[in-house]
Amino acid sequence: MEQRTPQWQRGYAVRAGCEATVSETVHAHGLRQCRYHGAAKTHVQHVLTAAGLPSA
Repeated sequence: MEQRTPQWQRGYAVRAGCEATVSETVHAHGLRQCRYHGAAKTHVQHVLTAAGLPSA
């Protein structure tokens, strides 16, 4: 019954949007495995990938 409330549906819509973004980065941009070693280079890859994603 809780799933029928507007508050729950708004919260779920936010989660669904986040899940879709994560799925896109994993499948389309290969973010499951990083091509670089080291935290600094990994961070740069993540930032550049995020910059290339279409904004909502």
